[in-house]
Order: sequence, then C-alpha cells, then structure tokens
Amino acid sequence: DAGDIRVAWQRYFRTGGVEFDTQLIALLCPEMCWTYEQYQSQPTWFVTMLFEYMRAEAQHAQTRVQ
Repeated sequence: DAGDIRVAWQRYFRTGGVEFDTQLIALLCPEMCWTYEQYQSQPTWFVTMLFEYMRAEAQHAQTRVQ
C-alpha cells in the first residue's frame, strides 16, 4: 500500500537500500534516460552494476556530509 511505499523510500534515502524491484526501476530509468522497455532489455549484470555504483555514490555523499 502507499504507506509501505512511502516508508520504503524514506529508508532508501536514509540507507541506500532498495526493498522493491519497482524502486530500482524508478531509480534507474530517469537516471539513464530509459523507458521501461529499455530497462527490460538491459542485461541483469549491467543493471546490478549501475545500481551498486549508485549505492556507493550515495554512501560516499553521506560520508562527506557527516
């Protein structure tokens, strides 16, 4: 439900953790200027690499702020 999704996004911005596949899609598509269909055509290893890059980047930014 909407409350669960809202809380999941709050946790994402706090920790960088993605709880739902749809969160990953919602993050990667705008970042890469992909449509949903383009996202689906990407190899899994590539999507995983991009997400891990984004997670590391977010953690680095949090470290710099603290």
